[in-house]
Amino acid sequence: MRNKNSGKGKITLVAVIYDFMEQYKEKLYIEILAQLLSQEEMRVAFPNLQLNAKEIIETECYCALQQIQAIIQNDDLSDFDCMEAIVRLFEKLGSDGGTRHDF
Repeated sequence: MRNKNSGKGKITLVAVIYDFMEQYKEKLYIEILAQLLSQEEMRVAFPNLQLNAKEIIETECYCALQQIQAIIQNDDLSDFDCMEAIVRLFEKLGSDGGTRHDF
């Protein structure tokens, strides 16, 4: 369990997540959009879709960031469990864990 007052661990974890997201942001954008669109009724168009692609991704990313923040702030999780929860969140969004999650 992490110490609540241990800001260093949080900064390091946030930096790792930020670096990961910067490196894979285009791929992640496509993966999230594909996952979300795959859940919509599909014809020639998306008749039930109320937002454009940019709005969908921005909304979904903001929700994901809120969930990541909650995971990071959960002092009941070990660092490993914290990263595991974040990877599971990415998978839920339609992204894979890449080669870093081969265990």
